[in-house]
Amino acid sequence: MLERVETQYGVIDIERPAAAKIIKETILKHPEVYGITNANGIRSSVMSRFAFDRDKNYIRITKEKEEGIRIEVDLILQFGSSISGVTERLIREIREELKEQADIEPAEIALRIIGLRSSAKSRKILERDILIKG
Repeated sequence: MLERVETQYGVIDIERPAAAKIIKETILKHPEVYGITNANGIRSSVMSRFAFDRDKNYIRITKEKEEGIRIEVDLILQFGSSISGVTERLIREIREELKEQADIEPAEIALRIIGLRSSAKSRKILERDILIKG
């Protein structure tokens, strides 16, 4: 269990896969994001956008007793995207969606940009290692 929320309808337990699904859907609706990756840079496939179980481990959610919930995601962005603009917007939207849908307020969200896709027709990924926390 990640979080327990009490509502007027009773107690709801929020599990990690449910929170990860909210995060994934928030991230993948942005055209600047080429894909969510694992720590080794293996991008989730197009099919995994529809079949959630294939890349559920790509989003790392940990709960520290004192600090709260930490979220870490490795991403590949499209070349030419404003890294700061995209990541700030993603962090803000992830916070809003988690609060709205699951009543979770993460202590920290860390987005690691591990690469940039060079062009729409190319499969080449330009390696980067940029960590943005919010």
